[in-house]
Amino acid sequence: MLQKWWVLGLLAVVSFAFAVFAFLNGRLVIPALLILAGTGFVISATATVIKQRGGR
Repeated sequence: MLQKWWVLGLLAVVSFAFAVFAFLNGRLVIPALLILAGTGFVISATATVIKQRGGR
């Protein structure tokens, strides 16, 4: 189970790094979408962890 979280976290970091790279290249639309998707992913993952640990 820990391995799954490592993979998901790594994917989130890679996608965020790609968004920053694209932003520095001046392409605004794609990184904006990636940042929104990454933020939603982090929120959903955090909510999942809280549900598993807190039970609510």
